[in-house]
Amino acid sequence: MRWVCILFPQLALDAALRQRPEPDAALALLSGTPQRRVIQAVNAAARELGVRPGQSLTAAQALSKNFASAEYDADEIAHWQQFLAAWAYRFSSQVSLHYPRTLVFEIESSLGLFGPWPQLEARLRQELNELGFRHRIVSAPNPAAARVLANAYDGLAVTDLEQLRQALGGMPVERLGLPPGAATALSRMGLRTFAQVRGLPRDTLARRFDAGLLKHLDTLLGERSLALAFYQPPDRFDLRIELNFDVLSHQALLFPLRRLASDLAAFLCGRDSGVQRFDLHLEHVELPDTLIKVGLLSAEREPGMLFELARGRLEQVQVPAPVRGVRLVAEDLPRFVPQHRELFDERAQQSLPWEQLRERLRARLGDEAVHGLRFHSDHRPECSWQPVGDSQAGPLLVANPKSRPADLDVLEQVRQQFQGIPNLTLPGVKIFADGVIEYPAQSAAMIDPYSNSHKQGELLIDPEHFGELVSAIDQRGWRVHIHAIGDRAVRESLNGIAQARQDRQSGIAHSITHLQMVNPKEFARFKPLGVIASMQLLWASADDYTLDMIKPYVSALAFRYQYPAHSLLKQGATLAGASDWPVSSPNPWNAIAQAITRKGPLGVLNADERLDRETMFYAYTLNAARAIGLEQQIGSLSAGKQADFIVLDRDVFRVDEKALHETQVLQTWFAGREVYVRSL
Repeated sequence: MRWVCILFPQLALDAALRQRPEPDAALALLSGTPQRRVIQAVNAAARELGVRPGQSLTAAQALSKNFASAEYDADEIAHWQQFLAAWAYRFSSQVSLHYPRTLVFEIESSLGLFGPWPQLEARLRQELNELGFRHRIVSAPNPAAARVLANAYDGLAVTDLEQLRQALGGMPVERLGLPPGAATALSRMGLRTFAQVRGLPRDTLARRFDAGLLKHLDTLLGERSLALAFYQPPDRFDLRIELNFDVLSHQALLFPLRRLASDLAAFLCGRDSGVQRFDLHLEHVELPDTLIKVGLLSAEREPGMLFELARGRLEQVQVPAPVRGVRLVAEDLPRFVPQHRELFDERAQQSLPWEQLRERLRARLGDEAVHGLRFHSDHRPECSWQPVGDSQAGPLLVANPKSRPADLDVLEQVRQQFQGIPNLTLPGVKIFADGVIEYPAQSAAMIDPYSNSHKQGELLIDPEHFGELVSAIDQRGWRVHIHAIGDRAVRESLNGIAQARQDRQSGIAHSITHLQMVNPKEFARFKPLGVIASMQLLWASADDYTLDMIKPYVSALAFRYQYPAHSLLKQGATLAGASDWPVSSPNPWNAIAQAITRKGPLGVLNADERLDRETMFYAYTLNAARAIGLEQQIGSLSAGKQADFIVLDRDVFRVDEKALHETQVLQTWFAGREVYVRSL
């Protein structure tokens, strides 16, 4: 058998540091009575100030007051040892807490699953580093030897009895795990190492020392078994992080929330479980806890997803008082069933599974806001679909970014299924060129790398073949509608459309949507390529998202041209208004007002990109109709067109811009029929 010992030399200190937003700041752990506080442990920053373990708090503060302090709590050490045992349980079913601040577990039977020992050791170290725990790792033929060797070695791997004797032979008697009295007596006899002690006759050692000495020596060599109690994972996760100051903002709560989600994920992986619901407790000094319930439709355990779901729920809550602690409790821990995937998944990281997207939307928008859709025959467009429950939910069919022209036959079969439905058209294909730009996802494809990761995001399309796909779609008479957030995704999307224009001048107006970051070199390309800029200018706001989750991580040039609506218009681009519902509000008046002012709670987002209201009215009427190829039927009131119009409660051309977003619809007319009247 092979056993692993992981020794945590600074378990209490690491546990305290990992709960702090600035783990590199000077910190000292204190113990002792209120009358005499003593330094128990310090980190490197505190040591540089001259603070040392064993000093009194008064003496340490005489040297420097520039360090924080926390309580050295023996119960907390036991708690974190239990947490680490839950983490290690995923690698072995025989995990023991027999030794303080240490894990020992058998791994011989696990090597077939996790690979050879060097590979498994590297994985253990990586995960422990990510969890924030310093460690020493040793493997040996028995747990007692592994624990003793960890006192002097890190990375030692002993595989047989001969190697074990050699490794133990030079170990000082003080580090053999003997009772202090026995180690002192052996040293006075001139016996300094394990080999010297083993060299004495057994009867001599039996006469001079307690029988426990020989038993311990035999155990180290594997000649006597060590009885161990093995860890059993609990059926409940309960972890609390105490904050060092009063917190009122959601942003400041994200660090403890991320740590709690990460620890929950590690716990779940250890016991091969997922979580279906958990509770967040925001602890206040004088008020009862604010309880935030997070529920999922299926068991999950991916840390990023758990964090995003909890964050979405948190941001919907108005915190009534300063928060002094955050606690996460999970009791519904069903067995985790991994998602079925193909054996050779081309680029799995580029797609978000529908289940995760559904849960993320539910967290952001609320449980009742997310439904599947089904078509319903009705002359009113607002009634041409109906929501369905989760049992019938499914994502909309879009073209795979890596599709080839031959794959379009599948989409044609889908289109044929919906022919003849009144007021329903399928004008083309939507393709995702990249992801989102906000930290921490940063999956939008950028020309300049993100400053924190030095990566450029994820370009989902293949630039070498994308033009072929766009040209094939154009040849069928369909429109291409491309999701592009980052400036590189915009550039490659335009390149693909340019190839279609070189192949033929079909006159079909393709579109690129979102256009959050556009390099100035691309502004003049939209008009000659006949590309409609479909923009969600409700998002063009100086708020926490743009200033905290985007600005620090992108280049100054990219941030300057965020949602560059006026720059595109100036170069002759056609702007169409869009909402991206249900991710954000479908109310066009909110977006029109925002595009005119670009004001947010933290200022104005590039005032040079503001638009006039007439441009925005065209964007949400005639130009929006152009984007779906229906400008000859709808989008304006003229002879021969369908009589679609609304009656408003104010003159939107003259009303003050501050009141524009309050515009109310009094009547809606569709195809010459009144279909809505506002109740007064």
